[in-house]
Amino acid sequence: MQFLYPIGLLALAGMLIPLLIHLWNIKQGKTLRIGSIALLGESSPLSSRSYKLTDLLLLLLRLLILLFIAFLIAKPFLNRNDKRTADKGWILLKKQQLVPVYQEHGKTIDSLLKAGYSIHDLSPGFQQISLKDTSNSINSNDTLSVGYFNLLQVLDQQKKTGFRTVVFADQRLEEFGEVMPSLNIDLKWISLPSKDTVATWTSDLITGKYEGVSTPGSTVYTKVPSAVKQVNIMVNAGNYPKDARYIRAAVQAYSKYSKSNIILSDYQPGRIETADVLIWFSESQLPEQMLSGMKNGGKVFSYKPGKSEAINSTFHFADMGAGNTPVIHLNRRINAASDTGVPVWTDSFGSTVLSKSEHKNVIEYGYYSRLNPNWSDLVWSSQFVRRLIPLLIDNSEQQDKNGFVRSAKDQRTFKPDFKKIRAADLKNSDLGGPEEQVKNRVKQASLENYIWVVLLVLLCAERFLSFRKFKNLNNG
Repeated sequence: MQFLYPIGLLALAGMLIPLLIHLWNIKQGKTLRIGSIALLGESSPLSSRSYKLTDLLLLLLRLLILLFIAFLIAKPFLNRNDKRTADKGWILLKKQQLVPVYQEHGKTIDSLLKAGYSIHDLSPGFQQISLKDTSNSINSNDTLSVGYFNLLQVLDQQKKTGFRTVVFADQRLEEFGEVMPSLNIDLKWISLPSKDTVATWTSDLITGKYEGVSTPGSTVYTKVPSAVKQVNIMVNAGNYPKDARYIRAAVQAYSKYSKSNIILSDYQPGRIETADVLIWFSESQLPEQMLSGMKNGGKVFSYKPGKSEAINSTFHFADMGAGNTPVIHLNRRINAASDTGVPVWTDSFGSTVLSKSEHKNVIEYGYYSRLNPNWSDLVWSSQFVRRLIPLLIDNSEQQDKNGFVRSAKDQRTFKPDFKKIRAADLKNSDLGGPEEQVKNRVKQASLENYIWVVLLVLLCAERFLSFRKFKNLNNG
């Protein structure tokens, strides 16, 4: 047994108090008067004292009570072996790649399993899999997934420093993500060959069609001769005509810069089927029939109704890097507690400012503020045009924050030096190396709850004996 605060044991000095009380037992002497010697005069009075322990059981209970109170202050605990030490490490790979990976690296995987490693899916949740899982074993790179960097960062937060991890995955740039994290886990990467060496695709953006040709070394885009796509935007100013002017100016600036064909018009209920984008500044709920009448894949930007509140915050964009995006102040916000959409923009407190949801094959962006400068500085920032307008009129899911087209077929490779990052982190840490961490991982089990139970029992017993002694003295 060990103590979290050993200095609390100084309270044991209080055990002297009940000991002295029980030891100090004074008995007064009695004076006897006898008639035959009354004339002899009074002698000087004498008193008698005796020092001895009385009520030993009551004394013991009081000493134990003080002992356990001191233990509560010192907070004792026991060290127990953590059951997680049985899992010596993880093997991470995509479940659909299990069979081809095992066919090529079977000896390595078998040796890791024999050493106590377990296999987990390289996806959110890290579901544990076994060699018996052979379903969906085709190596497919056609669907974008959560980036490796994000997954490894989550794993690093869940595991202790030095947790051994072996990753079997390709090193295509598209799979990693944008921000390289600093990791404390003991990571080893075994690269898998890419299925393709050359891939081509076509991206349909507002500025035209582009053909991409990608190899492990580079990706080149070539514009395909075609008619410029026309985008029809309808604006319902509602009670916010000034806000409508800001959005019109932003769209016109983007159209001029990108040389795209954007048609701006006022909202007309009878022509809603021609709208690619609807700007809805009215706080009334969007009619379901209106959403049904829009084109498939159409987009809506709407103000969300609700009670506003004054705040002192800033805009936060998911892909912005420290120092790369100017600070945009947010002064007022609508409470978005009941929103069920996916947050696109948040404030510095993590509350939703812009959400994304789908209704009747139409994408709706709900804005929990206003474009009025009294609400925020957004309309005065260059981020207003760069962030909002491409979100509404371009296929933003195909573009990264720098405007480059993203594709699952991008074959460029990336070779991060994970060992260099881990070594630098451990060098400045007092947690020790990976071998020490795995070996000495223990769990502290607090004894505080047990002490409270024992203390309660002792207090009840002490009160019972004290009451019985007082009752006997009164009857005697």
